[in-house]
Amino acid sequence: MRKKSNVSRNDRLNGELQKEIYEIISRRLKNPLVTEMFSILRVDCSRDLSYAKVYVSVFSTNEEKKMTTFNAIKGDAKKIRFELAQVIR
Repeated sequence: MRKKSNVSRNDRLNGELQKEIYEIISRRLKNPLVTEMFSILRVDCSRDLSYAKVYVSVFSTNEEKKMTTFNAIKGDAKKIRFELAQVIR
């Protein structure tokens, strides 16, 4: 008899997506507007994997730089989705 894991498939997938999205933003895109430290706090993916909510936090003492970095990440959403699709396949 198989033991049921406490961590669901969706939770594991959310964790993997979180790591991959961070790697894409920090290493692959190389957007010069992303100057501040940021973190992918959480990813909530739907059961059918048709959409995901990504929670991003930007750490900065300068509010203007913080918003510039956040808007740059938000503006790169299409590129991030494309890169993520390449990794998932």
